[in-house]
Amino acid sequence: MSSASSSLPALHALGSSLSSFFGSLSSSAQLRGLLLAGTVGLAFKALNAAAAAKGYKKKLPARKVAAAKRAAAASATASASEEAESILSGLKWDAEEFVTLLSSFIAHTEKLQNNPPALIPREDLIADLVIKFLEPYADQLEVRRVCYVEGRSNVIVKYNPSKAKQVVSFVGSHMDVVTANPAEFKRPPFQLTREGDIIYGRGVTDCLGHVAMLCCLFKQLAIAKPALRVGVASVFIANEENSTVPGVGIDALAAAGELEFCRKAPLFWIDSADVGPTVGTAGVMTWSMKTTGFSGHSGVPQNAVNALSLSMRAIEYIQKRFYSDFPYTHECSQWLFSNASSLKPTRCEMPPGGVTNIPREVTIKGDVRFVPFVTEQQIKTAVAGYVADLNEHVIRNGGLPGVGGVDRFVIPDPIAAKRIATEQSGATVPMLQGVVEWEWTGHAMTGVACDMDSTGFKALCDAIYEVTGQCKPFALTGSLPIIADLKAQGMDVQVTGFGAFDAYHAANEYATISGFETGTKIVTRLIDHLNTHMPQE
Repeated sequence: MSSASSSLPALHALGSSLSSFFGSLSSSAQLRGLLLAGTVGLAFKALNAAAAAKGYKKKLPARKVAAAKRAAAASATASASEEAESILSGLKWDAEEFVTLLSSFIAHTEKLQNNPPALIPREDLIADLVIKFLEPYADQLEVRRVCYVEGRSNVIVKYNPSKAKQVVSFVGSHMDVVTANPAEFKRPPFQLTREGDIIYGRGVTDCLGHVAMLCCLFKQLAIAKPALRVGVASVFIANEENSTVPGVGIDALAAAGELEFCRKAPLFWIDSADVGPTVGTAGVMTWSMKTTGFSGHSGVPQNAVNALSLSMRAIEYIQKRFYSDFPYTHECSQWLFSNASSLKPTRCEMPPGGVTNIPREVTIKGDVRFVPFVTEQQIKTAVAGYVADLNEHVIRNGGLPGVGGVDRFVIPDPIAAKRIATEQSGATVPMLQGVVEWEWTGHAMTGVACDMDSTGFKALCDAIYEVTGQCKPFALTGSLPIIADLKAQGMDVQVTGFGAFDAYHAANEYATISGFETGTKIVTRLIDHLNTHMPQE
C-alpha cells in the first residue's frame, strides 16, 4: 500500500493537462497491463498520442514523463498485487499434503521406469492417483483421462468456470521416470525419503514432484473458486523419457487435437529445474555405429582388424569434424547456452568373447544434442559425409592410424595369403578393410529458442522476480518433446521448473519441499498476471 500512496504526488504533478486525456483509455487496467508487460514506453506514447488528438501540441517534459513512468509502474505493481490478494488469496500451500501425495507417486516408480523393450512404464498407476485426488472437486474441475496405449494414460485437468476461450496451460509434467539402479543410490530410489526440507527418490525432481505440486494447486483453485476471466489447465503426460515408442504421450495428444485449447494463451512447459526461466533447449537424435573388422588372436594383432579400436578411432574422427562444423555461435550466446551441439558415445556392445580375442564386431550407441539454430537434416547430411569419407578414403588410404602403429584397419587377408602361398600362383593378396556403418535410431526431438519478447515470457519473469527477488534465465542442451513444434504453430511456449537441476537423471535424485512451495507461488502469480493483464479476445 505504501508504494501506491507515495506515487500519487508524482502523478498529480503532471497537472490537469494529463488528467484530461487519461479518460481516453477505456480502463486503468489497460494502462497497468501495458506497464506490467514491460512496455512503459508504449503506454506513454499512447498518452502523448491521445494528447495530440485532443489539441495538445506540446509533449510533456521528459523529466515529468520519467517521473510519471516510475510512479505509474509502482502504482500498477501495487494495484496488481492487491488484485492478487483479493482473487487468489484463498490458495494455500500445504506441505504435508504435497509430501503425502508425492509419496504415493514415488511408491510406484519401479513400475514407471521407461527403457523399452525391457522396461515399459505403467503411467496409469499415477493417472489413477491424480484422478482419485481431484475427484472430490468434480463440480469445479474437469478431469479427463486420455489414453492411446493400454495402461499408459495422459490426464488433462481444467479449471475454467467462466468457459473462457483463453486458457493458461501448464503442460509437460510427466508420469514416467528414467531407470534407477538401487546399487547407485544411498537411499531407496523407489520410495520417498524425507530429511527436513529435502526429499529423495526417483522422480521427485523429474517429474512427479511437479505433477504433485500442480495437483495440489488445482485442488486449491477448486476450493477457493476464484472468479478468473481466463481458464487454467494442466496436461500430465505419458512417455516423456523415451522417444523410441511414438503414439503414447504428448505427440499423440497433439496429433489428436487435444492441445488446441492452449493456442489463445501462453503455454508453460513445467519440466525443468532451478526456476530460471529456461529460454532454450536442445534437440536430440540417437544413433548406432557398427564397426566390422577381422577377428584374431591378441598375440598376433597384425593379422586382425580390431573392431573395438576402429570404433574408438572412428568416433574420434567423426567428433572432430562435427565440432568443427557445428561450433558455439553468437546465437548460442544470445540464448544463454553453455555449450554448442554435441555428439558423443554413451554405450558399447559386442558379442561375447574372451579377453585374448580381438573382436570382429562392435556397436557403439550415443546421441547428438543440437541447439535450435541447427537442423536435424544438416546434422544427418554432415555425418553421412563423415562416414562415407572414412570408408572410401581415410581408412582405405591409411589415414586412420591405430595407436602405437599396432592396430591396423586395412590388412592382407591372412587366409587368402596362405592359400596363394601354397598354390604359388603369384596372385595378388586381397586386402581386408574395417568398415563403419551408421544408423539413426528412434524419433528426433527439436530444440527450442523461446520468444523472449512474448507476453508469456514477460509474465513468467515478473512472477519469478516477485516471488524470489531475482530472475536468472538460462538455456540447457537437455531436450523436451514437441515444444518446438508448438512454437512453430504460433503458440507462446515458455519453460520453467522447480526441482534441482543437478538431480535430473542422477543417482540420489532429490528436490526440496520449499522449492515446490516457491513453484506454487510462481504459478499463482503467473495466473494472476495473465488473468489481469492479458488482452481479452
